[in-house]
Amino acid sequence: MTREEATKSTAAAPAGHLLALATQTDLFVALDRDGEIVWANPRLAELLNREGPEGWAGLYTECLFEDRGEGLPDRGGEAAVRCGLRAPTGAREVEVVAARQDADRGAPSTLWLIRDLRETGPDTEELHRLCGSLQSARQEIARLRDALSAEIHEREQLLSVVSHELRTPVTVIRGYNNLLLSEEMGPLDANQRDFLEQSNRSCERLNRFIGDLLTACGEASGNVVNLRRASLEKLLVEVIAYLRPLLDERDLCVELRLDPEAIWAHFDPARIEQVVTNLLSNAIRYSKPGTSVCVHTRSIAAANHRFVELAVVDTGPGVAVADQQRIFEPYVRAADDRSGGGLGLGLAICKRIVDAHGGSITVSDEPGWGSRFGFTLAAADPEEN
Repeated sequence: MTREEATKSTAAAPAGHLLALATQTDLFVALDRDGEIVWANPRLAELLNREGPEGWAGLYTECLFEDRGEGLPDRGGEAAVRCGLRAPTGAREVEVVAARQDADRGAPSTLWLIRDLRETGPDTEELHRLCGSLQSARQEIARLRDALSAEIHEREQLLSVVSHELRTPVTVIRGYNNLLLSEEMGPLDANQRDFLEQSNRSCERLNRFIGDLLTACGEASGNVVNLRRASLEKLLVEVIAYLRPLLDERDLCVELRLDPEAIWAHFDPARIEQVVTNLLSNAIRYSKPGTSVCVHTRSIAAANHRFVELAVVDTGPGVAVADQQRIFEPYVRAADDRSGGGLGLGLAICKRIVDAHGGSITVSDEPGWGSRFGFTLAAADPEEN
């Protein structure tokens, strides 16, 4: 971790309850990351004549204190230590207590609470109380984090077992359906063939749902992409043909508007097909019967890079502004979602795939329509080899 990253990660420290309490006292307060000072309260910053991230560069804790006979403050110690605090105006006698903090990631940090012995201020007992409160708060956070991690692990194990148990009977059902459709066991009339084909389509939907569960559990290669130059037009035509029975069932048509400058892109066709299928399936589910679903592309230039955006627009009720960020999180569904199906995994998986491509996915309202889901990919030239 660089010094700038460490500073950013602690920039919000004063907003915390305990640090705010410490900042409001007469204490000098400093925070170091792996021995380097990355933040101090205004009182200490003024004393040391240092301000902003650049002002703390190269200042280490060992340079801040000097031994006055009791040794230097110890990160792992619990007792207050009297020592000297070096400052441009001269060293002053202080009493220091350190509260070691275990880092979630990166180097460990230490909060230093420093009392100026020349002034009236909190006594040693108050310093210990503040440190004890900080340690207790961090222990509670660690406990809650461990409990959440255990809950997520148990849930993912359950989903994994359920997914594997479902996949076997689905495969068997499809196998018998295909055997009957081949008419090796005897001829079929029109109704029998239609029933078997409907059953097969339901098996395919269930199989995709199981795949989503496994991807969410981390057992599928949701983040592995094999990029190559490919045509979005070809992919869209194939997905629309695949979803034609659902479109016909809802009496919907697809308006395909492709920008000639936004057809070729660098992407993994199998993974982006999963994204488009999910977005288009959602659009079919929520659009009003007898209307259209619009699928279009456009070219976007940003920071000397060119991107292709593919958007799917439905005629549904839209997504509330409060839910437009949350619906891309796993197991989250919009508050007004009354479709009665799904676990809220589809859009989370779409986001994971698009992120792996280096793109972004968003949702917004489309005037005169409903919801507009769009995602970006790195553009490719038609003439590329």
